[in-house]
Amino acid sequence: MITAERHANARDRFRDALGLFVGSGRRHAIGALAGATGISATQISDYLNGRTTPSVANLGLLFGAVGSDLVNAWLAHFGLCGARPIEGPEQSAQAALSTTAAATATLARALEDGRIDHTELPDVIRDARETAHALLRLCDGYGPRAVEARRA
Repeated sequence: MITAERHANARDRFRDALGLFVGSGRRHAIGALAGATGISATQISDYLNGRTTPSVANLGLLFGAVGSDLVNAWLAHFGLCGARPIEGPEQSAQAALSTTAAATATLARALEDGRIDHTELPDVIRDARETAHALLRLCDGYGPRAVEARRA
């Protein structure tokens, strides 16, 4: 159960972490962050002043706009770290699986009548190409070059 004290501690830790990156003289101005996230400047100021905590949706927007530095600054208060942006060709396994499943569904619909006709073929080809690209991005994310890049 989350007690009032734990909620206050989490709120204060988020306020401290956000304050490292947002505000006057920081990496992100409040107004610019409001524009980038769709969260009002007043609401962001409330987060910075510890008056309120962001919803999960707004937390995601803030993490996306400010980046992994904010995530790590907040998580450090809980003894955790290691968040990093997903870069370049890296592809999550879940996204590759989702793309592959969608292509399989397209192919299954096209083959319901036992053949792929001229109206179905463009969709089948498009989904097959997307699947191939997703799988290549996934493999690149685990390949020797990606491992070396993470070590650097």
